[in-house]
Amino acid sequence: MSLILELRNRKSHAGIALVHPTSEHVVLADVFGVVKNISYSAALNPWLESISGCGISPSSDWSFNFWEKQSRPIGVNEGSTEVDLVMSSPTDLLFVEVKMDAAPSSGTDNDPERNQLIRNLDIGYRSTTKEKKRFSVVYITPDVSEPAIVSRIRSSDPTARLYWSSWSMIGEALAKSFESGSLSAVERNFALDLLSYLAKKRLWENTLTDDPGFYDDKLYRPLQLTDSPFVPYADKGIEVDNTWRSKDWDEAALRQFLRHLRWEDKALLKLLADAGGAMRQDRIMEAIPSLRGKTSGSLGALKSHVNIACRGNDRAPILSIGSVSGGQRVHEINPKLGVLREIVIEEAQAFSIPEGLL
Repeated sequence: MSLILELRNRKSHAGIALVHPTSEHVVLADVFGVVKNISYSAALNPWLESISGCGISPSSDWSFNFWEKQSRPIGVNEGSTEVDLVMSSPTDLLFVEVKMDAAPSSGTDNDPERNQLIRNLDIGYRSTTKEKKRFSVVYITPDVSEPAIVSRIRSSDPTARLYWSSWSMIGEALAKSFESGSLSAVERNFALDLLSYLAKKRLWENTLTDDPGFYDDKLYRPLQLTDSPFVPYADKGIEVDNTWRSKDWDEAALRQFLRHLRWEDKALLKLLADAGGAMRQDRIMEAIPSLRGKTSGSLGALKSHVNIACRGNDRAPILSIGSVSGGQRVHEINPKLGVLREIVIEEAQAFSIPEGLL
């Protein structure tokens, strides 16, 4: 759960964030769910002016629409597009596209050379002709410098009103207003919440003057001064501990583990054991009633439940990933268990599975 969403439980900050299933959209909603509740002159307008070189006019009347479907205008071959955030003022219309880990969508069915940013530019320009507003696309990423795709689009079309911003630049604009003392008491709370969130996500490096309040509230812990170096989100590696996969089971512990599995897991293991330890995916899907008519993802979830339990015991997975693809894919009791593989087969063959599970 994101830090901003945790703040919903605090009465002074309730209801400041929207929710969307993907991680980058959660960040978008969390950030702009706060920004739109702060005076536009304190954060939004200074940020837009800085990234656009004053190409986007400040306004006291911005509207926000998240994940709004934009219809295809006449003359554009691609279908409609869903814009992450549409911002509108009396003079400007902005399409805000955000990314955390992935590049803009490459190409479309009609033209593989096109990409999401160009499509947004085309659709936005044509849809704002009647409104007589200035149209711009703002591309927000965790990068510490402008992505190459932005400069390439500008080079191919010097008239394109495409602007890039890091998430950090939003934090910088807000931190400057916070330090200036121009925010109200409520706005200062909103600002601290958002700055702490950005710092926690490693999307902004804390530049605020150290304050005792940062040490009284665990939600502001990311704002505390430490000797640890700041590592931008875009540069940090994802550390995954997979040492459990190579840790041997003790026979007694393995037998006890198998006997305490839920019946759905036992049914899968018995099926594999009765087949000698391995079976084709299409035959598994047909043999287990709960998997009939389902996708391979349902079988994957069933296997994962067993292996996650193995990880919880800090021991090697009982089921292997599988080989080949599609219905011919072979799933098996992990050969890397060595002699303990026979123990798994022996225990599984002894399972008495309730009617209806096999």
